[in-house]
Amino acid sequence: MTVDEQTGDIFIFTEEGEPPTPISIYRSTDNGKTWVQQETVIAKDSLGHELSMHMNEHGISLRRGPHPGRLLRTARYYAAPARRKRWRQQYTTAIYSDDHGKTWQASEPFPARGTGEAGVAELSDGTIYRLDDPVVLTLPAQPPSVAVPVIEIFLR
Repeated sequence: MTVDEQTGDIFIFTEEGEPPTPISIYRSTDNGKTWVQQETVIAKDSLGHELSMHMNEHGISLRRGPHPGRLLRTARYYAAPARRKRWRQQYTTAIYSDDHGKTWQASEPFPARGTGEAGVAELSDGTIYRLDDPVVLTLPAQPPSVAVPVIEIFLR
C-alpha cells in the first residue's frame, strides 16, 4: 500500500500469484471506502526486467529533498524461471511516480544481489534509506538486515 500525501489517494498493488505475474493497481480516492482498478504503466528497469511488488513493504510519499510529492516503493526482480536456482541474480530496486501514480518509473537496481523483502523510509533531513533482507547471505558476518542510504543515482 502507498498513500499519496498530496492527494490523499491510496494505492494497493496486487499480483495474480507467485511472481512474476501481472500486477494490478487499485486506487481509492475516498479513504478506502471504494476501490477502482486503474490502468497503469510500470516501466521495465534499465536491464529490461519486469519488476514485482511481491514481498516488499509499503511505499512512501517523499516530503523533502529534490522531489517532494514523489511516490516511492521498493520492488524486486525475481530472476524467473527457476528462481530458487537463481537467487543470487535477484535484486531489489524501486519504482517511483512523479504524476500521482499514473505512471511508474524503475530506479537503477540496488547494487546487492540475492536480496528482497525491502522497504524505504525518508529521514527528517530528506535522506532516503532502504532496508533489504538478504535472500542469500554473501558474507557470513553480514547482519540479517542492512539499512543503507539510497544514493540519488538509483532514483535518477
